[in-house]
Amino acid sequence: MAAQTPANPICSRHWTDHYSAVRKQDLLESLSSRLILLFSTRRECLEDWIRLWNPDEPDAKPVLSKQCSDIATQIYYAAHCGAIPVVQHLINKGVDINAPACTGHLYRQRLCMGTGIWLISSWRTEQKSTGMADSMAPPLAAACYCGHKSVVSLLLDCGADTLRKDCTGRTALSWTSKGGHGSITELLIDSGSDIESQDTSMRTPLI
Repeated sequence: MAAQTPANPICSRHWTDHYSAVRKQDLLESLSSRLILLFSTRRECLEDWIRLWNPDEPDAKPVLSKQCSDIATQIYYAAHCGAIPVVQHLINKGVDINAPACTGHLYRQRLCMGTGIWLISSWRTEQKSTGMADSMAPPLAAACYCGHKSVVSLLLDCGADTLRKDCTGRTALSWTSKGGHGSITELLIDSGSDIESQDTSMRTPLI
């Protein structure tokens, strides 16, 4: 379990930003190998990182009591951070790129046959859910919302479902529109996204 020391949340928050800013190839390769270790080799390291700093809720305080079942999949966080080498590595290992981010005890859910919509049948009332992972968004939606076009392209090339909905009825196109990424919006539409799809509030992706 992660220990709460003053430096831990700061380090947890900014090292992925450091990775994104690196341009020297040798340093990038070194950081990529460390990212792969974090995201795919030892799940408990990833879990401690999320407890210290959750990219879905960047301004929230560390939650050291966060249960493993409430922490999203490795590929979800890799897509969220724009870590292409990690996403590719996980795809090569055969992970499900269309799986919902989080299926823990925040929800008792069921899959609506033929629609791909995950419905919430009950909320855990003692904790308000605000992040994308809590809406059970797939990795494609995370990459779209955060503006990681290269990751979006990789996921689409590997068969990511543009019509997959989270528990709020949002598709990847909905999250792209929410994030304000026009070029990714065009990419998704060209890849077959439904611009008339409605979420649970009856809103279409481009509204």
